[in-house]
Amino acid sequence: MPDQARALHDLTRAALERELAPERVVETHAALVFLTADRAFKLKKPVTRSHLDFSSAPRRLMACLSELRLNRPLAGETYLGVAPVRRAPSGRIGLDTPGEVIDRVVVMRRLPEARNLETILKSGRPCPPLWRDALGERIAQFLRAAPPLPPGRAARHWSFMFAEARRSRDALARWGADLGPEAAEVGRGAVAALAYRRREVMGRVADRLVVEGHGDLRPEHVCFTDPVTVFDRVEFCIDLRIVDPFDEAAYLGLESEILGDADLGPALTARLEKEGIAPPSPGLAALYRVLRCLTRARLSMDHLLDPDPRTPGKWAPAARRYLALARQALRAAED
Repeated sequence: MPDQARALHDLTRAALERELAPERVVETHAALVFLTADRAFKLKKPVTRSHLDFSSAPRRLMACLSELRLNRPLAGETYLGVAPVRRAPSGRIGLDTPGEVIDRVVVMRRLPEARNLETILKSGRPCPPLWRDALGERIAQFLRAAPPLPPGRAARHWSFMFAEARRSRDALARWGADLGPEAAEVGRGAVAALAYRRREVMGRVADRLVVEGHGDLRPEHVCFTDPVTVFDRVEFCIDLRIVDPFDEAAYLGLESEILGDADLGPALTARLEKEGIAPPSPGLAALYRVLRCLTRARLSMDHLLDPDPRTPGKWAPAARRYLALARQALRAAED
């Protein structure tokens, strides 16, 4: 981010930490989340990434409003609104400070961490069967009710998928010194397999089986309230939300499997079939897993591009783990 934007962002972060006195601050690649006893305040970073441009205050405002709108269907009243961050003539910055608006935060109810799916799995416990069933019902109903894409959108969906696969292939190949030759090898295989599956991918759009879904369905975005809350839907790029429901469910299954629960993914895909949604071929289902693994490996390594990466020793091992899983699934995708 530019030096001036970074400086203002750092001042805003410090001011909000003083004002909110959060129990914890969670940092992601694109936001800071200040967690108080009963609220979560999300401040977007002034950064630019692939498919994401938060470089100006107006762009961050639009992203905040989009996040609020898009998350209401799955997260209910968890998302409370968007609040202005102001700067007084004295230079003081805060939510309760009079003055010019310099940024916005998304305000949410704080969800119970003990019921967060990632927290549960990291504790060494699998997702309880009743909770798994409730989650399956929630996700299946949402995806089934989501409007399908018009047939004319098939070419755009395919082009985006293919471009993302090539982006992952090329990015991971550049990290060969850290990841080994497997990175480039698996990337090339995934791109070739996707080219082979082009007709089936476009056919699923034409058959109205591809919808506007969540886009980043991972365990950390699921909380077992009543009803189940699924939050943090991708707000900055509609193409990332355009998904095959079986890809979306398998992605949550992949991330749950990594955390020790191998049963959640199959249960979710079984629920989608029970809802009457036609599954992809086994080869395409395996390829969805490959592509998700490669994207996660690429994003892991992207952390090392930050000027001051957090926990730098974490990312190459994480990427290698995803690459190993991609390699296993690629055999099935090539059949």
